[in-house]
Amino acid sequence: MGPRRAWLLNFEAEFEMARPGAFTPNRKLGSRLARLRSEHAHRVLGKGDRLIEVDGPRAAALETSWEGFEGCAWCPTVTALARLRGLGLEVPPAPTMETLRRANDRAFSSELGQHLPGGFFTTDALELESRLLEPSISGAWICKRAHGVSGRGKLRLRGTELGESQRAWLAASLRLGGLQVEPLVDLELEFASHGWLDRDGGCELRPPCVLVCDAQGAWIDTRKAREGEMGFEEQEALLDAARLVGERLAQIGYFGPFGVDAFRWRDADGGLHLQPCSEVNGRYTLGWRVSFPEH
Repeated sequence: MGPRRAWLLNFEAEFEMARPGAFTPNRKLGSRLARLRSEHAHRVLGKGDRLIEVDGPRAAALETSWEGFEGCAWCPTVTALARLRGLGLEVPPAPTMETLRRANDRAFSSELGQHLPGGFFTTDALELESRLLEPSISGAWICKRAHGVSGRGKLRLRGTELGESQRAWLAASLRLGGLQVEPLVDLELEFASHGWLDRDGGCELRPPCVLVCDAQGAWIDTRKAREGEMGFEEQEALLDAARLVGERLAQIGYFGPFGVDAFRWRDADGGLHLQPCSEVNGRYTLGWRVSFPEH
């Protein structure tokens, strides 16, 4: 059994990766993140682990000793590692910040294949506007910023007319690294595959789970699939996608935990299709222990 962990649940990591060196949570976001940590810490911490509840010197005062603990971050960004080391905790090797940004960028997952008809990733304003003038298969588009989390950083567009506020949002998104644009389709069921990638490229995968999300795409729960929810071919396709993600992550120098989101969708004629890789998370996820309860 390895050392107990002192967890820093830096749920703001996606924002830091989108604005490296320039991001500071405002009071509203800080309060929301604190609430998320309080509500979901039990989903991440293992037996004997401790949660670092606040930042800075006050955190050190919460424990008389961190002896026997290893520092662990939700996502090992530069800021997170500095906080852990500032508490006197040893931290295991972690990917570079640039690798983390690359692994969690929607540009990375888009390179693995556009599985939805008409889907594309762009950093170019002219290409974006031109392609948004084309009708999607559903009559609506969903635009996703390069980095986003829990349903944030998304814009739904219906029709081809863009208002002033929509244009401003799209322009700001391009400055933040680009946009993944897809037809807004009817989701039948959402999935997540989890894996662990060793520094030497070895990859361990677990069977896909089911994701429960709200109408805005924000995570609610992760659970094991029920009997009959996934066919054999569907499970194999999800595992093949996760295996490919692991290979590509290793190629860019990433190692550690990762998750791959996916979904089954229904077209206008009622036909069912699989999007085997809608998003890559190069970090822990709130459903991680459903797949790796012992890790």
